Amino acid sequence: MSSRPNPTLVLSLLSGLYLAGCGSLTPPRADIPPPGNFADIPYASWSDYEPPYRFYPGDELEVSLPSAPELTKTATVQPDGRISLPLVGGVMAADRTIAELRATLSQAYGAQLLRPIVEIAPKAAPLKVFVGGEVRNPGVYDLIGDGDALRAVIQA
Repeated sequence: MSSRPNPTLVLSLLSGLYLAGCGSLTPPRADIPPPGNFADIPYASWSDYEPPYRFYPGDELEVSLPSAPELTKTATVQPDGRISLPLVGGVMAADRTIAELRATLSQAYGAQLLRPIVEIAPKAAPLKVFVGGEVRNPGVYDLIGDGDALRAVIQA
């Protein structure tokens, strides 16, 4: 005959001890407000101010000079942050706003042209998503229109 205790009896005793400890009341803590009483939290202040866009490697922009239309060029900001333009060569564009880049290019073209007026128009490029893993065609996909990551995975 074995002297092992009955497992059902042991579980009943342990659950009884556990439940006996849960029935005690603890006093409320002073640092936690009672339910329903919230601190007076002010709303965030909103404004219409939008910070100017800064160029980033991979961005496309069209640089045009109305006084010299033959110098109009669409340029891509290279990984080193520069764009390459006729007459002035490489110019740093990364981390610059449109106004800052316009001033830099006006000064650079000023050595070659008389009172150059530089116009810069950023071009919208589609967002890209990288799809990998167990898909038929892993790679880089453009998110066009209202596309999302799920659509890119299905496309792959």
